Amino acid sequence: MMLHKNFALLICDLQTKTIPHLYHKKKVIYNVNKLLYMKKYIPEIKVAINAEFIPEKLGILDNSINSSTIDFHYRKDSYSMKNDQLMNYLQKFSISDIILTGMETQWCINQSSHDLAKHFNIYILMMLLEINSVMMKISMIYTN
Repeated sequence: MMLHKNFALLICDLQTKTIPHLYHKKKVIYNVNKLLYMKKYIPEIKVAINAEFIPEKLGILDNSINSSTIDFHYRKDSYSMKNDQLMNYLQKFSISDIILTGMETQWCINQSSHDLAKHFNIYILMMLLEINSVMMKISMIYTN
């Protein structure tokens, strides 16, 4: 029996004033854009969502991220991506699993993982570059 899963890709805080401080910035931007591109070929990824932390101070999604395949943008006012707006949107698509990427692993990614794990399986992407190709290793850190 094959289980049907619906994934959401969540992008956290890759904003105009945060991205210059991102460690391995070029690699992260390349890999996020690659995953956004691959979304159209992986039907299990139902939606791509961008969260912006205090955009009036930190700016909007950086233009280095290809926003054309992002389905939903929203503001967050805490470290966690979880809020009623996000939860309602995920429910519309019967999301069971979340792929989480973005900035501030010690704050936003950690808190989002913790809060969302109560409702979803959470995956953190660790992008590994090889000579001429990108390898993705998906590491499950929480499961409900």
